[in-house]
Amino acid sequence: MRDLRVHDEEIAEALRIIRSEHGHDVVVLNGHSTGGLQAVIWAADHPGTVDALVLNSPWLDLRGSALVRSYGSASWTSSRGGPRAGHRRAGQRR
Repeated sequence: MRDLRVHDEEIAEALRIIRSEHGHDVVVLNGHSTGGLQAVIWAADHPGTVDALVLNSPWLDLRGSALVRSYGSASWTSSRGGPRAGHRRAGQRR
């Protein structure tokens, strides 16, 4: 896919159908992987159109060389105490 806005009209039409034909007032846009990137771009291009945006493992490109991407990931992980820092199981207290 060369243009991440390729689904722009389809997302808008889906939202129109969800609201007008199915009567939903609250709409949450969900994007997974590359769809997460598309959802972010779409929501930024159409502010206030959806009530929430949920990203599931979004592909958000960190631009730069392999060294920059590796260093950026390593520094993010270490600065937060590891990749699961702050992660708790349901009912688990800190």
